[in-house]
Amino acid sequence: MAAPKILLRLPAATSSLLDMSPGTTFQPVLPDPAADPSKVTKVVFVCGKHYYTLVKERETRGANNVAIIRLEVRHQDYNNDQFTQSKNIT
Repeated sequence: MAAPKILLRLPAATSSLLDMSPGTTFQPVLPDPAADPSKVTKVVFVCGKHYYTLVKERETRGANNVAIIRLEVRHQDYNNDQFTQSKNIT
């Protein structure tokens, strides 16, 4: 799979060492930390660099009703539990 390398230079696309410490696991579905579940009326599932583009656009437009959920593995078959957990947005 070929992918753009723009995320390697994007400060917002970094992880802390705590995110990779012992006892942590890879998260294929990442909820939107900025979304307020009581205000969300739209949910967008996205992967890769498009997440950062959409977050910036959401901030520009003040679209606080949109939650942006990241799918980190496109080829994996997601099970209902992963989507159900994302529904909580937190």
